[in-house]
Amino acid sequence: MKRILMMLVMLVPVLSSCATVELLDKSKIVPFQKIIEVPNTSKSDLFDKCTNWFVGNFKDVESVISYSNKDNDIFRGDIVTTLTLGEGLVYLSFKVKQLLIINIKENRVRITIENPFYYNTYYKMYKPIITKTNYDEIRSEWPKTVESLKEYLLKNSNDKDW
Repeated sequence: MKRILMMLVMLVPVLSSCATVELLDKSKIVPFQKIIEVPNTSKSDLFDKCTNWFVGNFKDVESVISYSNKDNDIFRGDIVTTLTLGEGLVYLSFKVKQLLIINIKENRVRITIENPFYYNTYYKMYKPIITKTNYDEIRSEWPKTVESLKEYLLKNSNDKDW
C-alpha cells in the first residue's frame, strides 16, 4: 500500500508538468495593420507628430528609428517593450523587439507592427517567437500601441495655437 501511495505521489508532479505547447505556424502570420484618420492635418505635421510620439513612448535604448524619410512619408523603427506572462508569484518577464512601420498621407496614417523577437538571456540575443501562446500574447499588445498613437495624433491635431 505504501508503495502504491509513494508511486502516486511521485507520478502526479511528473504528469502534471507535461503540458503540450502549440508551435507557431509561420505561414499564418500576418502583420498587424491599422489606418488612423486625422482630419485637417498635413503630411508634414503628421510625420513630425509620429516621430515625436515614437520618441516619447519607446524609451528603451534599443528602440530606434532605423529609417526615416520625410519626402517618402515613411519611417521604420524597432520598438522594444517588456512582456510579462503569468501572475502573482509565478511570472516571467522578458523583452520583445518588434518592427514598427508608419506610412503617412494627407489626413491619415497607416501603422504596421510585425516580426516580434524575444530576448533570450541565455544566448544574450533576440530569438524568434516559436509558440502560438507567446505570439498571441505579444500581438494582443499591438492594438494598445495603435490606440496610443491615435490618441496622440487626435489630441495634438488642434494644438497649433499655443
